[in-house]
Amino acid sequence: MDLIEIIQKAGIGNGFGSAYAGGYCMQQDPGEFAQLIEALHGRDLKSYLQVGSAAGGTERFICEATGIKTLHIIDYGNHPEFNVWRDQNRPALEAKGVTVTEWLGDSHSDEAEQFLAEHGLKYDLIGIDGDHTPAGARMDWKLIEPCLKPGALVWLHDIDATKMRPCDNGAFEVWTELKKRHKVLVEAIGTFGIGLVEIV
Repeated sequence: MDLIEIIQKAGIGNGFGSAYAGGYCMQQDPGEFAQLIEALHGRDLKSYLQVGSAAGGTERFICEATGIKTLHIIDYGNHPEFNVWRDQNRPALEAKGVTVTEWLGDSHSDEAEQFLAEHGLKYDLIGIDGDHTPAGARMDWKLIEPCLKPGALVWLHDIDATKMRPCDNGAFEVWTELKKRHKVLVEAIGTFGIGLVEIV
């Protein structure tokens, strides 16, 4: 079974192929997501911050695939499938020894900054898949900047401007700037797009 088949079997969201809906409820295109997982394979990743997690299936798959044991999540908690995170994906991760800490609320708030400051981590991996507006995506980038270190990996979802409404092209705008300053490891364009950079 190849990686794309493993991702499909784990379960993705309805919008990415109804035949594979359910399970982890990952909101990912399997082909794009497989490129991200392949790029993370073999790296020494211990800590992971995710801004915007929906059902948490993406974070679960990444932690399981990489062996990450510390996961911090910032999310509103209002996604229609958030209960899958609460009732299924988070308990499954914790059962495998992953320490999960989540903060529910607006990632643009002072409280979100305080949450990160209290933990004081420089993360090995950071994902941004929250507010998709241009202003919101820039604010999420500003939020995570103090948590960066050389060699850290940052991935963004929905970087394909041709598949998003102009009002939701924030990830594309941030991605365009990141590519100029950091090492591009993945630029997968299929359904909505995934980009991965290494901070230099």
